[in-house]
Amino acid sequence: MSQHSGVVMRIIFDDGKDFKFKTEKVSVGRIASNDVHIPGDLRISKQHCVLWTTVQPGGECPPLSSGGSSARSTKRQRLAAQDARDDGGERVIWIQDTSTNGTIVNGSVLQNDKRRVEANSVIELAPRNPSCTFRISIQNSQEIEEAKEREEQEETQRVDYYEIDAAPAPDQHQDNMIQSLSCVICTEIFFFPVALLPCMHKFCGACIFRNRWRWRRLSAIGNAESRWRHS
Repeated sequence: MSQHSGVVMRIIFDDGKDFKFKTEKVSVGRIASNDVHIPGDLRISKQHCVLWTTVQPGGECPPLSSGGSSARSTKRQRLAAQDARDDGGERVIWIQDTSTNGTIVNGSVLQNDKRRVEANSVIELAPRNPSCTFRISIQNSQEIEEAKEREEQEETQRVDYYEIDAAPAPDQHQDNMIQSLSCVICTEIFFFPVALLPCMHKFCGACIFRNRWRWRRLSAIGNAESRWRHS
């Protein structure tokens, strides 16, 4: 396949798949030999549709080259397309349906025919299926690279912000964990911890057993930790 100079055909599916091609013609279908392979849905034909771009000073649809076209005719088409590029003509997108069930373009069915489509047109190969619905556009490859670099820079800045400003200090996090796992009686890490009802404060089992007479003197156990500290 011949390639554009700095031009990319971008196909974005509703389920998130994103394809970028520098070739002038892209095939979409169910079998793996297509440029865009959509397996698993029998409503999709082996080759469902073909997408291509061309530069046209006017607006007449160029014929899609077939296996029967002569080498001289193909060469004339390429030279005409190159002349249109040199003249600054408009680059347009075309779609040709090659399926059994048809292709839905912006809500209307295209059946064994070709049509010019606008950028970001909605193309459905099977109704109400995000993995078979996409939008197509033409972009400049340099603009795509610049946008990718901007996204990477923004992602790096977000990561740096999270690591520097959002994440807690390691020492503080460690201190909080040790405090939450320490007994207020012996101030050591829990050893066979037990919880009191109904306040659910936790202590070492041995600490509670050794000081059980103090807990019996309390008229209520609503806040056992504070009562112990003030006893």
